[in-house]
Amino acid sequence: MKLKSRVPVLIGIVAALLVGYWALLRFAPVPGAGIPGRDIPFMDQTQNLTSWLDRAAMAFTQRWLHTGRLYLAGRDPEGLLSTLPAVATTLLGSLTGLWMRQTHGPRGSIALRNMQLKLALAGIAGVLAGELWSPWFPINKNLWTSNYVLLSAGWAALALALLSLLVDRRPEPWPRWLRLSTWPWFVFGSNAIAAFTVSIILVKACLFFKLTGADGIKHSLWALYYQHVFARHASTNWTSLAFAISIVLLCFLPNWVLWRRKIFLKI
Repeated sequence: MKLKSRVPVLIGIVAALLVGYWALLRFAPVPGAGIPGRDIPFMDQTQNLTSWLDRAAMAFTQRWLHTGRLYLAGRDPEGLLSTLPAVATTLLGSLTGLWMRQTHGPRGSIALRNMQLKLALAGIAGVLAGELWSPWFPINKNLWTSNYVLLSAGWAALALALLSLLVDRRPEPWPRWLRLSTWPWFVFGSNAIAAFTVSIILVKACLFFKLTGADGIKHSLWALYYQHVFARHASTNWTSLAFAISIVLLCFLPNWVLWRRKIFLKI
């Protein structure tokens, strides 16, 4: 299938997945609970179609396959039904790749500039679409809502357009400021599998190990680290951001060691 014929098909599939997922969560009755927006709150934390499907699937596997339990007992983040918008996320990445493959010629060519501009405009459109849809479909990462797909894809497209503008077909040697600003991402990207694995191990370990606090209650290392290092006085958006950055830095250190030793994990 040629590029020009692929793009409309992929756009149609993405639109169908996003609108279809919204329609399922908004109008499909949840067994044993009722219709969202009438009998139960729309996108209730546990009484929604995605969580119900996860519980039903887990009940089946527990009975016949003797598996464990759901991650959050009554629900799973990014559950089975959320695979639909997650596929849309993947297809948006494929669309971007197909789009960028059209660019040929030397740096500064009309084709390259055109691609960067269109990618930035697509990013702005995605961010605006996600935000404008939010009054009727709240943005929710755990449910991987359709407008979360648009919002995250929009910001990713904007970041990609900026990076393309900075580095694509730039003659070497790069200026010092560009080498320094892109170096951390080369370190992460060269061992993306290691970075992901380290982040999972770090989070799981911090949530698994618990200490008894002054209140006599056991708290996870994750909660203690946040509360006593970043949120000693209050929890705010800024303390949450600082906490997240510190976790990224902790995940960066093993990757940096691998980078220094020229060890690159591949599949």
